[in-house]
Amino acid sequence: MIAIYNQPHVTTLDESRAFLVMNDFEAKRRVTANQLRQLGTEKVATARDGKVAMRVLRSQNVIVVLSDWNMTVMSGLQFLKAIRADAKVLALTFIMIAARPVVAAQSGTAAAVTNRPRELQRPTVLVVDKTSDNLILLSGSLKEVYLVRLAQNGTKALEMGTSDNTPDLVLLGSMMSGMDGFEVAPHTREPPNSKAIPVIFVTAMTSADARCEGLDLGAVDFITKPVGPETLKLRVRHCMRYEQICKNLQAV
Repeated sequence: MIAIYNQPHVTTLDESRAFLVMNDFEAKRRVTANQLRQLGTEKVATARDGKVAMRVLRSQNVIVVLSDWNMTVMSGLQFLKAIRADAKVLALTFIMIAARPVVAAQSGTAAAVTNRPRELQRPTVLVVDKTSDNLILLSGSLKEVYLVRLAQNGTKALEMGTSDNTPDLVLLGSMMSGMDGFEVAPHTREPPNSKAIPVIFVTAMTSADARCEGLDLGAVDFITKPVGPETLKLRVRHCMRYEQICKNLQAV
C-alpha cells in the first residue's frame, strides 16, 4: 500500500536532484534504491532512520522521499510531520510505503491512497534469509510475478507471518542468528490465520538429514543453493498451484 503526500509547488526534476529512500532494514533500502536506478534515477540517497534522513535532506537537493511506515527509531508518520514542520525541506514529495492502509495524518495532505482488495493482488511471498545479497537475489527472481516481503531473521519473519497481511508462501533460510529456520518453521503454522501457509526451505545445507528435518517440520519443499531464477520460479509456482488445489478441495 502506498500513500503519496505531495506539495503542489515542487519544481521539475533535474540531474542535481536526488531521491531519498528511508528504511531501517538494509536489504529493503538496497532493493528500492536499485529499482530507482534501473528506472533511470541518477542520484539515490539512503537513510536507516529519521535522524540520518534529516541530515541527508539538509546536505543534498532531495525532491522525493520514499519512506517505510513502520520503523523503530522514528516512524514514517513522525518523519513526515518533521519534514512538514521544517520550511527548508517542506517543498518535496513524500511517498509512504506500508503493508496496511494508511490514514492521512492531516486533512488535505494525501494526494492519493490506493489499496486493492487482497483477492485482486498478486500472491505474497515472504523471503527470510540472514544475508542481504541472498534476499536481493531471491526477491529479484520473484518480484515480477509476486509481491515480495523480506525478513532478515526469524523473529521478524514470525512478526510478518502473523500480521493481518499474511504471506501466501514463505521461502525460509536455515542458518540465521537467534532463531534458525528449523526453529521458525513450526511456528509459522501455529496461529489460526497461518495454518495453510506453505514453507519452502532455501538453504546451502545439502545433507539428507537436513532435508528430512525440514520436511518433517512441515515444509512442502527443500531447495538447495545455489538455485537459478527459473528453477526457483518453477518450484514456487508449483507450490502455489498445489496449495490452491488443496484450498479448493477443502471448500467443496
